Amino acid sequence: MSLNPINVFIFFGIFQSAVISLLIVFGNSFKNTHARLLVLLMVVVSFSLLPTFLGNSGLVAQYHQLLFVPLHFELFIFPTIYLYISSIFDAPCRFRKKDIFHFFIPGVYWAYSVFIWFKTIAHPLDKGVI
Repeated sequence: MSLNPINVFIFFGIFQSAVISLLIVFGNSFKNTHARLLVLLMVVVSFSLLPTFLGNSGLVAQYHQLLFVPLHFELFIFPTIYLYISSIFDAPCRFRKKDIFHFFIPGVYWAYSVFIWFKTIAHPLDKGVI
């Protein structure tokens, strides 16, 4: 595992996101919808940084099982930002059932990634195409 300055910054970004999320969760403001969406946004961003950290640090080269781990949550960032900003500017500040549909396409992509990961985890790398 190699820790260059970029990996250290990525690790501190993940750590800072986790600490701030925990502070919001255990604080008094977690009752608000926009605070919950902010925690969701920070968790999604930190999970999106995790594959970059694993790839740059060399852990994927050492452990080939991490190659297709479904931690790519980049598509969830934009619906979460939209819902967070709309929750700040809406007067009632509620999470409605129709807001779930913003996560449909990223959810389908993530389910596909999980399927590919389960299909490739059992096959060694030298076997060829699955």
